Amino acid sequence: MNYVDFDSMEFISKPQERKEDRAKIAEILGINEDKVEYGEYSIANEKIECFCIQGNQNEKIHIKTEENLKELLKNYSLVFKDCTFKSFKCIADKKESIEKLGFIKCEIESFLIENIEFKASFKMLDCGIGNKQNTECNFSSIIFKGDCNFFYTRFYANCRFSDSEFQSKCNFSNARFYANCNFSSSQFKLRCNFSSATFEGDCDFSKVEFEKSDESQIHRNNYAFSCATFKGNCNFSSSNFQGKCYFRNAIFYKRCDFQKATFGGDYDFSGSQFKEDCDFSEVEFKEYCDFSRADFKDNVSFYAAIFEKGFDFSQTNFEKNLNLVNTDLNFDFKVLKKKIEEKSENNKEQGIDKTLEQLANDFRDSFRICKNALIKDNNLLDASNFHKLELYAKEIELEEKSKRKIEWDKSKLEENINKIVKKFKYFIEHLLLAFYRKSSDHHTDFLKIF
Repeated sequence: MNYVDFDSMEFISKPQERKEDRAKIAEILGINEDKVEYGEYSIANEKIECFCIQGNQNEKIHIKTEENLKELLKNYSLVFKDCTFKSFKCIADKKESIEKLGFIKCEIESFLIENIEFKASFKMLDCGIGNKQNTECNFSSIIFKGDCNFFYTRFYANCRFSDSEFQSKCNFSNARFYANCNFSSSQFKLRCNFSSATFEGDCDFSKVEFEKSDESQIHRNNYAFSCATFKGNCNFSSSNFQGKCYFRNAIFYKRCDFQKATFGGDYDFSGSQFKEDCDFSEVEFKEYCDFSRADFKDNVSFYAAIFEKGFDFSQTNFEKNLNLVNTDLNFDFKVLKKKIEEKSENNKEQGIDKTLEQLANDFRDSFRICKNALIKDNNLLDASNFHKLELYAKEIELEEKSKRKIEWDKSKLEENINKIVKKFKYFIEHLLLAFYRKSSDHHTDFLKIF
């Protein structure tokens, strides 16, 4: 995502309106009255009727008050631009609703918001929150009813979004978390975007609900961590992703924990890098999951994981141990063939030149990698299940090869005959694999024989 020029955002001032309110706001904030303007701000594709406290790059406005601003924010929509704060507080004993609130290119040493419901949008764009002297950044138990946007914001202190509820779209793209961050037990109702975000410290997304709304909104239910960088330990254990989830080309430098997470939609880790241990044990993949071209530098565990609709480990690098013991492969030949055909159609729509035959070969490569990892650990029983899937994919591949149209060359009779023989060979091998599948499921279900 390209950088946004926040200085180009337009503010249309209405100097004759709301003079008494402007004076009251200035008094509470501890600034001169002429620093408070009323008008319409066009910001991030939204027009906001608000009171604006606006400095500039060379002369920032210092907000002196360190009082609780709950009552002020209950009555007024405020936007701060190029301001500095020693402390910003908005704390309620029980859930309180406030108006629109926005920060643009502000520096805030300590930020505390608790038990607040934002009735409309919340924006914190290109801001710096906290410092390196144990300051706070707290968004605990917050309800964001409108869109919230933290684009390009830098969190220098430990920050907490735990037990919060994001009811509309939220955007943390290109945000940078220099310390630890905690989103545990939060809920994301619609699309959330952490693309190209950087997590320097540990991050906790345990027990988070990534929800999915009605079908008319399905295209908005994508949870994006593509190209994100996790430099500390990363915890997504027991989280529930109900929409499609993208970690494409993400980098995990420390331990990564997805233990007992649930993925209800397609799940994409393609091209991602895992520098240390990674735990997917007891994870439930209800839809297709893609680990193609991923790079696992250390141990990775899928112990007792459940795969409902297939997976792709093609061209994946496992440098150390791969644990696939007790994995549950809840898909059969028909499900696998349907998934390969769906992926082929998606490739055509995206202009990707890859035939169904080549895709079947990729899936076969995935199952072969898993089979070999289990054979290496002398787990022949579980390995036989992946060998069965490998033969499923080989059958689909051979079926496609047997359907190839022969390109005739009248001047090369021997070559034409070889093409016919090869096509017939593919057809016979396909029939044999189909026979073994239907008769005994490739020697894994001998009751079929009877």
